[in-house]
Amino acid sequence: MEWTVISLGLSYLGVSIAFMGLMSRMVRSQFEGINRRFEAIDQRFEAIDQRFETIGKRFDRVEDKIDDLARDHQSLARELSEFRGEMRGRLGDPQSVTS
Repeated sequence: MEWTVISLGLSYLGVSIAFMGLMSRMVRSQFEGINRRFEAIDQRFEAIDQRFETIGKRFDRVEDKIDDLARDHQSLARELSEFRGEMRGRLGDPQSVTS
């Protein structure tokens, strides 16, 4: 009778260990699936991050070009003002035409 109880206990122990192994494998596979999904979402966010970085760089370049154009405009405005003053000095003030 002792051997029967021991053999039943060992068989229950074996079944319990097999069941726990099966459950751990199922849980692990579920977590791996969830982990893959999170990795895919993470990759999407990284792609979006890179797009924002390239857009930011483009805006920086546009701002630099606008600043260059503003400097060119100021320089040309100064030169035009000097030219206008020089022409007035050489030609004198124009007389208004009265009829």
